[in-house]
Amino acid sequence: MATPAEIANCYVDAYNAGDDEAILRIAADDIYVLHHNRGLEVRGKAGFREMLSKYRGIMPDKHFAN
Repeated sequence: MATPAEIANCYVDAYNAGDDEAILRIAADDIYVLHHNRGLEVRGKAGFREMLSKYRGIMPDKHFAN
């Protein structure tokens, strides 16, 4: 089983590569995202996929560093 740090690193690497499918592979089927400062609430992989797509359209050059 992967450690939380390994999972976080996989997420960051996949996000930076623009690989939403890799992000979705490590997400739980019942993922719940509450983005307080954006007023966004997402439940499930379909909603999460849509959120990732929208964010990429709004902020195409955003990258995370770890």
